[in-house]
Amino acid sequence: MSNTDHSNSLGILILIDSGALDYCFADKSLLTNLTLFKNPTTGLGAGKGSIFTINRRGNVELQTMANGIKRNITFKDVLYTPNLRSNLISVSKLGKKGMKVIFNKHKTIVKSADKILIMKATCFG
Repeated sequence: MSNTDHSNSLGILILIDSGALDYCFADKSLLTNLTLFKNPTTGLGAGKGSIFTINRRGNVELQTMANGIKRNITFKDVLYTPNLRSNLISVSKLGKKGMKVIFNKHKTIVKSADKILIMKATCFG
């Protein structure tokens, strides 16, 4: 996602990912209310045979700018995944919250259940 007003110290991208089952963030500085797992687990990455470590869960609050309006968005139950190269916002989790994600040729739009524009992102890759 390229249109957040949030910049992190590590320069890790925040991506809206249609293949992610959970919110997965590699940038620990964005996570609050972290809970350490008694038994760390692993997840499957997009690359063939790729796995990553999951050892904590927390919340992430981001500020977005859409049509000149700043919004604070809180993502709950975010997995801390230090081995990933990007922070991932799960499309399926957004859908479960009643949000609508629209992909077109050059951008992605996320709207709330009541059709309010929440986020815009530039598509790439």
